Amino acid sequence: MAKAGQTAKVNMLKSKWKSLKDAFVRHRRKEREQRSGSGASCSTSYVHAEQMAFLIPCTEMRR
Repeated sequence: MAKAGQTAKVNMLKSKWKSLKDAFVRHRRKEREQRSGSGASCSTSYVHAEQMAFLIPCTEMRR
C-alpha cells in the first residue's frame, strides 16, 4: 500500500517538474522571438525565471 502511494507522489512530482520546465522553455522562446522597437508588444515576465535560469545551458544545447 505504501509503495503505491509513494509511486503516485513520484509521478505527481515528475509531472509538476515537467510542467515548470516546459513553461520556462516557452518563456525563453517568446523572449528570443519578441520584436523590438515600435512593433514590440508588452510582455509579462515569467514568475520563476530567475530560479529556473540554471536550465539555460541545457536548453541552449537542444537547438
